[in-house]
Amino acid sequence: MQKTMETLQALPSEFTHPDTKKSKDYILKYAKAIHSQRTQTTWNEHLERIIINRKYAEGLQSISKYKNLMGIEEGDTSYLNIDWSVVPITAKFVDLRVGEMINEDNKISLTAIDPMSKSKKEEERNKYLANMELKPISDLIEQGTGISLIPEGEYIPESEEELDIQMELNIKQATEIGGELLINWELIENDWKKLKKKLARDLVVLKKSAAKLYFDDNNMIRIRYVDWANVIVPYSVKDDLSDIKYAAEVIKVPVHQLRKLSQGGLSEADLFNIAKNVSGKEGNRTWKYGHSFHQYYDRFQVTDYDDFLIPVLVSD
Repeated sequence: MQKTMETLQALPSEFTHPDTKKSKDYILKYAKAIHSQRTQTTWNEHLERIIINRKYAEGLQSISKYKNLMGIEEGDTSYLNIDWSVVPITAKFVDLRVGEMINEDNKISLTAIDPMSKSKKEEERNKYLANMELKPISDLIEQGTGISLIPEGEYIPESEEELDIQMELNIKQATEIGGELLINWELIENDWKKLKKKLARDLVVLKKSAAKLYFDDNNMIRIRYVDWANVIVPYSVKDDLSDIKYAAEVIKVPVHQLRKLSQGGLSEADLFNIAKNVSGKEGNRTWKYGHSFHQYYDRFQVTDYDDFLIPVLVSD
């Protein structure tokens, strides 16, 4: 317990002056405090639960628990003729539920809330409301004179309830329609259908899912899938996590990309030591480039470890 408390770092004070919060030292302390959660036992339990859930969802769970229920001991050969293959019942229902979710016809709907837009919308509502009130009189005049008080083809609601529904769903201002078209275009541009399937599967299997919205090097809006196993969030009492103070993600980037991201903040010696520290881990090969950067550089003159994957904490 004492060791756990020592490795779990506290977040810097929130009452620090805003200028101090912009400093590299403050940001580094905050990042280290977030990252320290990955060293805790609860984090390992969190990853283990994700792995177990995903194995069950794919019909790949361990059969040892079933053997234990039948009282089969290790080395017992009397059950060798039994087919222990897992019947993927859970996988079938997971796929069905994911299919239902991604086939739901969800439609983007925007409502302008600025005073000018609200005023215009209220004027439009009053116009249609006046049409509803004028309709009986307009019909009588039209029978006698052939002239209608209401312009031809203009919407006439039958009740205020119908009018309210129409105003919310179908009667849109140009800014609202433009915003909806823009969002739909961005979703298509980012292949939202494939991303939606991944998010839906995580919701069914893990009850949680995440996506990252960001700007790429060309300042284009991008959306990407985030594996919940790589997400670090504090404890939350709300299902939508609206009460959390931060959210972070651990991603793996190769050394050559880390060099670019650091924008000169990391020297070649720093990158050498970072790569060395993750050798044999994170899917990287064992280290064979010496113990000193200068010794390595003098000998090879190239960076053969540029493909080493480095875990990086990302937070907004």
